[in-house]
Amino acid sequence: MAVLLAAQQPDLVSRLLLVGLPVLPLQHGRGVALPPVRAVITTENRAAAHRANLAAIMIHQASRIDNDTVALQVLNVARDRMRSRKLVTTDACSIAVRALPCRFECIWGGEDVLCRGRWAEAHAACEASPHCARIALVPDAGHWVQYEQPEAFNQLLAVWARRV
Repeated sequence: MAVLLAAQQPDLVSRLLLVGLPVLPLQHGRGVALPPVRAVITTENRAAAHRANLAAIMIHQASRIDNDTVALQVLNVARDRMRSRKLVTTDACSIAVRALPCRFECIWGGEDVLCRGRWAEAHAACEASPHCARIALVPDAGHWVQYEQPEAFNQLLAVWARRV
């Protein structure tokens, strides 16, 4: 959402760090099949559906998904205002990146299902903007890179925060 807002309100943003940016339209058949979380009735089935969603999209190593991870996802879904994930099937983010008037950097987990196997395309989409300053891939992490590899992510974040 940040890239879309920054492209629409350029006076409000002087620089941007984009994490897990869905810069490429998600292609069907990329191995992401989600159980219907909202249709599940029991607490156990709902937790299992959240765990499956986390393993399918957010977390690269399913063994890293513990009860705290599932609880956090339950809270995230409850607060989610975007009830549809159709945005990731469009080129809206790549269009917004090209419209950004500010310097930006991108961080992805190297195994992020939104771009895995298509990194050259993802880099090209970001580098189409003259304001793309840096792209970083964190190994052994999925879409939720800041959760799955916090030390590596925090090092990149600290470097970004120190730049003025």
